[in-house]
Amino acid sequence: MFSAYNPDVRNNENIKLETLQNLCNEWQKLQTGKHIAFFTHATNTADIMKWRDEHNLPITVVTTIMGNNCYKYMDLFLKREYNDEMNEFINLFEAWKHLYNQFLAQDAMWSEHADVVLAMDDWLDNPSVVYHALNIFPNNNVQPWVDEYKVDNQYHEWDIKVNDVTNKLKTMCYIYGKYESLFHSNQSRKLFALSVLESVRKQHKHGLTDIQQVVNLTENIIRKSLTLA
Repeated sequence: MFSAYNPDVRNNENIKLETLQNLCNEWQKLQTGKHIAFFTHATNTADIMKWRDEHNLPITVVTTIMGNNCYKYMDLFLKREYNDEMNEFINLFEAWKHLYNQFLAQDAMWSEHADVVLAMDDWLDNPSVVYHALNIFPNNNVQPWVDEYKVDNQYHEWDIKVNDVTNKLKTMCYIYGKYESLFHSNQSRKLFALSVLESVRKQHKHGLTDIQQVVNLTENIIRKSLTLA
């Protein structure tokens, strides 16, 4: 099994049928009677699911997205995305552009072809959600590990009154995630995202310390009521 779970499986962005079959053949030798929860970097998940069905492969395709509640974890996102091994942090605008492109394109792509789609909040808030989604028995040791992971990576609760990049991004992601359903095209969502950026940039200049005040400012900028039915 371990020889089959190799870099070609873990890191390949375009998995081949032969790779899947080799992995499944090794898995079947273990006689677990269970499927592989196949969490992959590969972008051809539509092919993987088609091959799974055609060849009766014991695979459950799992993908992940940012999700509407990802705002809580911008500390962790920034530390993962911007470091010596990944990307150089430039400014708030570039970080926000990267994030709303994730919302506009990547979340939709990863959600389209999968058996199970997990949002960031699913595993960083209550990991039992993941076990339930995968229909496996929860492991009580995971919650302390997640809590320790957040502490080690300087996770802090959102504080809208703090004027730093992390809390600004948390405010922006919260507003975008809550109201993006009011916008029905990528162009309108992009304009909404830019309006959210502008309102958060002006927030502390205007002395706004409440989320509804920032939402109201965003409404004025985009000239649209942000009211959910």
